[in-house]
Amino acid sequence: MSPAISLEELAERTIFLLQEMSITSGVLYDSLLPLMEGIRSGRSPQSLEFEQLLISPREYLGALQEIFSEFEQSLARFNQVNQEIRGSEKQPKEPGGLLGKIPQLKSEQIFYREFQEMTSGLIKKLILIQNEDRLSALGKMPLEDAWEEVEAMAKKT
Repeated sequence: MSPAISLEELAERTIFLLQEMSITSGVLYDSLLPLMEGIRSGRSPQSLEFEQLLISPREYLGALQEIFSEFEQSLARFNQVNQEIRGSEKQPKEPGGLLGKIPQLKSEQIFYREFQEMTSGLIKKLILIQNEDRLSALGKMPLEDAWEEVEAMAKKT
C-alpha cells in the first residue's frame, strides 16, 4: 500500500505548521505583554480594561491550539509513512535528510505543548482578576510567576 501523500510533502506540511506555531506563539506573547506591563506598573485590571485586552490573547491561544493539533496529526502521519517506507522492500534515498528531523520535530512538539499550557494558565489567571479594582502584592505573585515562565519560553521561540 503506497501512501497517498509523499514523505516530502508530509515533511513540508509539518515544518510549515511548526513555523506557524512559532509565529502565532510570538504574537500571543506580544498580545499578553501590555497586560503584564500594566499589572507590573501597579494599575488595576479594571482600569486597564482587561476584558477588552484579553480578547486577542484568547483568540491567539485558540489559533495556537488549532495549529498544534494539526501539527500533531501531521507529525503522526509523517512517522507512520516513515515506518511504512522503512518496512517496505523499496527504501528510497532519504529525502534531503528529512527523516533525521523527526527527533527535532518531537522536541518542538513538547515545547509548544508546554508553551500552550503555560499561556493558557496565565490567561485563566488574568480572566479571574479582570474585574478587580486593585491587586495586592500577594495577588500579583502567581501572575508574575506564570508570566516569568511564559516569558522564558517565548525567548526560546
